[in-house]
Amino acid sequence: MSELHTQACNGATYYRVDAPCVCSAGRTRTDAERQANAVERIIEREERDEMSDHVRLNVNLNSETAAALRAIAEGRGISFTEVVRRSIAIYKYLDDEGQDGRIIQTLDQSNKNAKELVLM
Repeated sequence: MSELHTQACNGATYYRVDAPCVCSAGRTRTDAERQANAVERIIEREERDEMSDHVRLNVNLNSETAAALRAIAEGRGISFTEVVRRSIAIYKYLDDEGQDGRIIQTLDQSNKNAKELVLM
């Protein structure tokens, strides 16, 4: 009997054996019980996610964008998640300013070389 997965169910650890799951207490779980337990875990996860202020998000990036993300994270010593959070906050700020009719510019240190940022 190999321990492929452990699940908390009435304080017992379950071991997967060919077809049925047998708990460490010797009780065999039926397919219906396994299915009910899986559905219960999904519902609990959805309820927990609804109460959480976090959203899990998967994003596909091209190699250039992924390299930029990695460079920023490593250069600042922060996680990819933190880079994304900060990027969204900055974009929202810039977008809000643009929507209010403001011009967004960058200047060099001598205040002579101005560049305008236009969000599309």
